Amino acid sequence: MYSTYLRVYFFVLQVFSLFLPFDFVRVEAFYKANVFRKCYALILTAIILLGCAYSEWFNAMTIYKTSRPSNVILTVLENTFLTAICVISVLSSEFLHKENWGQYLKIQNILKCKLHIRKMKRKSSHVVLELFLGHVLLLLIIGVNQYGEAVYDDTKISLPPRIMHAFVKNVFYYYIFLITSIIYNTILLLRNDFVSLKVFLMEAFGTSKYPYFNFLGVDRPAPLFVVGPKASHCLVEATKVLNILFECVDICNKVFGVVILLMSFSTVITILSSINTTLIMMQEKTLTVEIFSNNVCEFFIFLIWMSFIISSCDLLKEEIDSVTKLCCKLQHLLPHTQVCKERIELLNMAHRISYGSLTISAAGFYDVDLSLIISVFTNVGTYAIALIQFSMLHF
Repeated sequence: MYSTYLRVYFFVLQVFSLFLPFDFVRVEAFYKANVFRKCYALILTAIILLGCAYSEWFNAMTIYKTSRPSNVILTVLENTFLTAICVISVLSSEFLHKENWGQYLKIQNILKCKLHIRKMKRKSSHVVLELFLGHVLLLLIIGVNQYGEAVYDDTKISLPPRIMHAFVKNVFYYYIFLITSIIYNTILLLRNDFVSLKVFLMEAFGTSKYPYFNFLGVDRPAPLFVVGPKASHCLVEATKVLNILFECVDICNKVFGVVILLMSFSTVITILSSINTTLIMMQEKTLTVEIFSNNVCEFFIFLIWMSFIISSCDLLKEEIDSVTKLCCKLQHLLPHTQVCKERIELLNMAHRISYGSLTISAAGFYDVDLSLIISVFTNVGTYAIALIQFSMLHF
């Protein structure tokens, strides 16, 4: 059941031509039919742009005619960000980072060979529930609301264009959901690799029997007066694995950085647009239960999707920091009476982690972190008041 569902899910992702290649066993399969994949990416990009143009035409014929200027501006910005996310994901999948993802596949195969311990995999039932419930909730919350809005709309536009507009909007939301799930699961995969590296180091130095050693600092083991050849060999392997992992992090940052940044902006714009629409209709006494529920659903879905990305990035950073602390603690257990190359290797490893080019973050590029998003959300009330005042201007 689990493997069959994942095959179907990976097939859906491949049809939509998203970031990751889906033949994880054979790397060479990723490079086959290169011309066909690029042509398919261009066709899919053209379809996305046509869908966005059709959606804007429909809005111009219906919503924009009676909306306040602030609502029109926010809706156009929201659609622009969503379209940019979809187009960038397709083009980067087929044109920009093909060599990077091929390298990523090879790196994952190397990690499977080097880390001879049981990887901390997520439970199959959790993955199935995450994907299945994600699809079901998306179809129920977004699909039903949009279909009801199309069928029960009082505009003069005929029914087929309204249903087509609802279908295009649903496809956009589904596409964003797929992108979010790919980023979330890929970053969690990297986090599990760092956890495996940490356990690998603890087993190499014989400290894995101290469960609180890495976290609370209690039950500290006795100093290691003799470092065996196994520990030295494992330390060299761990250094190689760490360099490989940072290459993976750098690849993910290059591929996901722009999309995460645009996702942050689109989340903020969606929240502001929902608040603005609700407040304007309350002011005009035209707010209905259907419109309010639709605004709330969009608000929470984008907030949940962004929280998935933020939480996975934070978990990855937390695990990388824990590897740094483990290296510092382990080097204190090594002999102090003589020059120990293992101690130097551990210190170099900790230095590499602390001063490495780790640029992945919740807001996308470089050292921009969660504070940017928090600062925007803390001023949402002020923005909403300004939007209400601006929406009262008729020009």
